Amino acid sequence: MKYRPTVLNISVVIVLIYDGYKYFKDLINDIHYQYGALAMFMTGIIVFSGLLLDYFLQKKIKKYFILNLVGLLVVLIFILFTMR
Repeated sequence: MKYRPTVLNISVVIVLIYDGYKYFKDLINDIHYQYGALAMFMTGIIVFSGLLLDYFLQKKIKKYFILNLVGLLVVLIFILFTMR
């Protein structure tokens, strides 16, 4: 099976790009946060686990539409838990 782009892949990459941009933009503008590097490390862990979850979901679920629905559900649950 080919590893194809899904909703979960794309959202994980967007999170990584956005957080990296935000962190390095603040670093260039001389805004220092006490736990900025730790936040980037945690973002990396979340991104890696999201990509790993997507890889295993693509191995288990063969239908592309169902795979995207499950990925969308994972992304929505993550968003709802982070907005608390």
